[in-house]
Amino acid sequence: MITNVHERTFPVSPDTLGAMLETLATDHDRVWHSDLVQPITLDRGLNVGSRGGHGQVRYHVIEHEPGRLVRFEFHRSIGLVGNHTFEVVPHDDWHATLRHTIEAQPTRRGRVTWPLLIKHIHDNAVEDMLDHIERTVTGMVHRPAPAPRWVRVLAPRLRRRRVRQSPLAPGPLTSAAITGRPDAADCYTTPLLAADARDPQTWIREVFGKPPRTVSTLMRLRDHLVRPFGLRTADTLRAKTLFPVLASSADEVVMGVDDRHLSFRVGVLVADRRMSVTTAVQFNHWTGRLYWAVVRWFHPYVVRSMIRSVPFAKPRT
Repeated sequence: MITNVHERTFPVSPDTLGAMLETLATDHDRVWHSDLVQPITLDRGLNVGSRGGHGQVRYHVIEHEPGRLVRFEFHRSIGLVGNHTFEVVPHDDWHATLRHTIEAQPTRRGRVTWPLLIKHIHDNAVEDMLDHIERTVTGMVHRPAPAPRWVRVLAPRLRRRRVRQSPLAPGPLTSAAITGRPDAADCYTTPLLAADARDPQTWIREVFGKPPRTVSTLMRLRDHLVRPFGLRTADTLRAKTLFPVLASSADEVVMGVDDRHLSFRVGVLVADRRMSVTTAVQFNHWTGRLYWAVVRWFHPYVVRSMIRSVPFAKPRT
């Protein structure tokens, strides 16, 4: 049985610390903060039954006492059967403790992964969280607990960015750039880590400018197939700084091309602790329909792979 406890007492009232706890997994999360792991995201906030997690660690809410306690039950796939809890422990009107506890039974897989790796990343991520809260409420950290170098180096390499298909919710610039109803459209999002860039231009360079090898191979195959039809190739677009930028703001960039077979728009939006890539396609000719009938099978893989390939920002030292 695993019992893992981290706690720290802060010079704030229980109500103040409880109010901070209520921001967990929101767009203004004041609690969960670490460059070693991804933000906590939940599909229905802190309500019982809400599902989510951070990165590949999945769980759901099984108990919530507003301002006092949130308890999650792990999904068995991570190698632990049990729960983890955030709890505010009051002392007096001006002091309260935030306690995080894991109580779980490791599966066969967990008996290997927990002591060798997961425990070390978890321990340091939770200490990062407590350091962040202390810095927030006092302006400094009296005894900082930086992660060992091997954890800071290894942790980002052992996880992939979590990418999921989301309901279409394009930003205002992307919506304005899509004229009429698109013939095909989708949106893929990934949560932002604390150290990730908040400007869309950086994400465009990382996502579209440095595709993984498998995606580059698919693009070369695509170019070979469309060249006889006189369609633009990826090499031609890359020579013109990838896709032309049609509109931009501090948190959104829209790119697009109007070709003879189809027109497409790609919107990159950084907002609400997420980065999203929205693609919209409109057919201009029957060849566009034929082209998309083939490409649509590879498109989700290509977008997911490009987003997942973006390196994690280096943790602050």
